[in-house]
Amino acid sequence: RIQFLEAQVARAPAVIRPAALEAEEAVRHARMVAKLEGFLAPEAQVLQRYAGDGFADRYARAIARYRVGQIDQALDLLRDLRASAPDDPWLLELEGQILFESGRIEAAVEPYRRALTGAPRSALLRLGLARALMEGGGAGLPEAIGLLDEAVTIEPTSPAMWRFLGLALGRDGREVAASLALAEHAVLTRNREDAALFLAKARRRIEPGDP
Repeated sequence: RIQFLEAQVARAPAVIRPAALEAEEAVRHARMVAKLEGFLAPEAQVLQRYAGDGFADRYARAIARYRVGQIDQALDLLRDLRASAPDDPWLLELEGQILFESGRIEAAVEPYRRALTGAPRSALLRLGLARALMEGGGAGLPEAIGLLDEAVTIEPTSPAMWRFLGLALGRDGREVAASLALAEHAVLTRNREDAALFLAKARRRIEPGDP
């Protein structure tokens, strides 16, 4: 496959691209690689490979620190990065994730909310904010359901979106809608038994003409 692509590129006509665009894409690519390695590579390898003071280096180290439970060090690195990019939605999303998964549920809401402001079409950010609202107490449940309804519209084939929508609807006492959402999750995860179970549960409560 690589050889095929190389041959196609070699035969393609040359494309002149602005230097600024090339530089921007190089920065975005370095950041993407740093995030992947931060999450997937051993901590020692990340700290050795990303020992510099550049954005990608500090980004990778923040993720590596978070993965091994050094939460305050991770947040310090992340907030240092945000000093130069205070409204970056993906730095805010990572801060929300770290806070949420370390048990600081209420503190996670604000960075997730700000992240969604910066990337308003993101289903992933809706899911993150919805989960923080769900776990933060009953007052946030209606907003969480609204966010998850939007998320499954944006990404209708995401099992996670349907699962959390089903859980949120169930907590709100909307058993039929919860069963249908969990049936969607079961279908997407190829769990025929659960799909049939949730559909049967919903069917017993749905009246003719119910949308």
